[in-house]
Amino acid sequence: LASTTQANTANVLRAFPFIVRTSFAIDRIQFEVTTLLTGNCVVGIYNSNASNYPNAKLVQGTAASTGTTGLKTSTIAATLVADTLYWLCYNSDNAVVLRAVPIGAVPTVLGNAGTSGTNRQITGRTVASTYNATMPATYPAGATDLVAIIPPLIIVRAT
Repeated sequence: LASTTQANTANVLRAFPFIVRTSFAIDRIQFEVTTLLTGNCVVGIYNSNASNYPNAKLVQGTAASTGTTGLKTSTIAATLVADTLYWLCYNSDNAVVLRAVPIGAVPTVLGNAGTSGTNRQITGRTVASTYNATMPATYPAGATDLVAIIPPLIIVRAT
């Protein structure tokens, strides 16, 4: 499936789950701004608690300006452990448009919300969180499900 784009919502911390099947180290994290908007965005990875909720921040990239289009890449250092649930997270201070994953390519990790004939896939979690260049050490309590909201394409490089 081809990538798509998604307008962000300012001042929310959004988390999208992924499961690592093999352990590996990562040294880069990046996202792509497709439509510029003055402001900033930061991305990172959180581990998960036993309730499938984002928990402690594992690593984050450097806050990047969204005032120019293109890839925003940060150097990081972390090891992802096999058969573990993690959360790709982002937060920005504007409604910048980011490269995104089409809904058909988003794995159903969290299940579905209801039985409607439309796509009701729970794709992640969202919580109000005023933008800060440093993501919170622990994901805030009180997040709600994101239903059929596509995630930004956040890419890590394995080493």
